[in-house]
Amino acid sequence: MSFPTSCTLNIFRISSLVFYMFSDMMYMGSEGIYSHTFVYEQKETCPVCTLHTHHLSLPSTTTLNTLLQQLCDGEFRLKAPSITSSSKTLYMRSPAVLEKATRGNLDKPLKELMISGEELVVTDPVFHETSLSLVVTFT
Repeated sequence: MSFPTSCTLNIFRISSLVFYMFSDMMYMGSEGIYSHTFVYEQKETCPVCTLHTHHLSLPSTTTLNTLLQQLCDGEFRLKAPSITSSSKTLYMRSPAVLEKATRGNLDKPLKELMISGEELVVTDPVFHETSLSLVVTFT
């Protein structure tokens, strides 16, 4: 695609608000301009860009610390998760006062902290302005 064509295409996209025409242009110095058209695919269960409630089945003897570690190491790749249920705060990483007050819950099994099928809200710096909804059922 030539430079004038690329400029015309982008002017058309901006003026007509047709942003679904995905194209990426890169200036290559004396070589010219590289243009590639592709579609970004959205994962149906993405915790950041969807409001999907995630389901997780765990043994009732699983500790809260194990659950938090699984959230960090698993598909969500969280950095420093905090977790609350509908009835109480299970663990908060900050501020330090709340972390100290909820630290004792880390070694408790989930069956002491929540009921099976209860929805948990997980917050993390990875999510910025949103949170992860997680329903944990006991096996």
